[in-house]
Amino acid sequence: MAVRLKDFIEGRVRRLRRVMAEAKLGALVVTDGADVRYLTGFSGSDSVLVLAPCRKVLVTDSRYVEQIRRECPGLTLHSRKGPMSAAVGEVLSKFQSKSFQVGIEADCVTVSEFDAYRKALGRGVKKVARQVYPLRELKDDWEVSQIRKSVRIAEASVLAALETVKIGMTEQELAARLDYEMVRRGGGPTAFKTIVAFKGHAAEPHAQPGQAKLKKGMPILIDWGATLNGYRSDLTRCWCAGRIPPAFSDAYRRVLEAQLAAIQTIKPGVTLSES
Repeated sequence: MAVRLKDFIEGRVRRLRRVMAEAKLGALVVTDGADVRYLTGFSGSDSVLVLAPCRKVLVTDSRYVEQIRRECPGLTLHSRKGPMSAAVGEVLSKFQSKSFQVGIEADCVTVSEFDAYRKALGRGVKKVARQVYPLRELKDDWEVSQIRKSVRIAEASVLAALETVKIGMTEQELAARLDYEMVRRGGGPTAFKTIVAFKGHAAEPHAQPGQAKLKKGMPILIDWGATLNGYRSDLTRCWCAGRIPPAFSDAYRRVLEAQLAAIQTIKPGVTLSES
């Protein structure tokens, strides 16, 4: 039987509620967009999740009502007409207990936003460390499947884009073609701005594709990634336009040997610095 995303979301919410209980929080206001999506499946923006032991309410506005109903059937929503902080206050005022501690993740709001929440919610509000992010560090099976699919989309897309490479093509043209191939396969928006760099330009770790034209024998560096349901891939590869120069081949061999040696040392208990 296929496992549904909804089943994973329910498990994530249960784990977070246990964390909240340990922190003695009666409610948590989740403001980070990625965290909101992790706990609801909602892919929109400008929305906040209010989570309590027995309640889960997504505070949004009229732009997203239909999207939420489609992506998160059954999720309780509160459509705001004014400031987010005031709307969150309206939601919490309907909860049975009004004396509990309400957590706001300090790393996810500005000082002015926290002040607005405190003004709207009263003294029960307190700053807390990130509660959701640590849970996201360990990926569940659904997340792993999305990352793997994102990688496959990226790999298929770059192979398709490489078929269009020709002498005289600019970095921007190749980057645009690769972006198109990823979006066409469902991997959009791109995970980050695609990097395509020819020759010496490839020495810049975050090179921006420009109008440099490809010439015979030039190295081509591509750093790219696709996005699928919020999960991103990130790959970097090098090619050559025509015959591979000896210096390039030697550098590749040395890097490969170093990579394989590092992989051999990876095992439980080994630090990053050792590998």
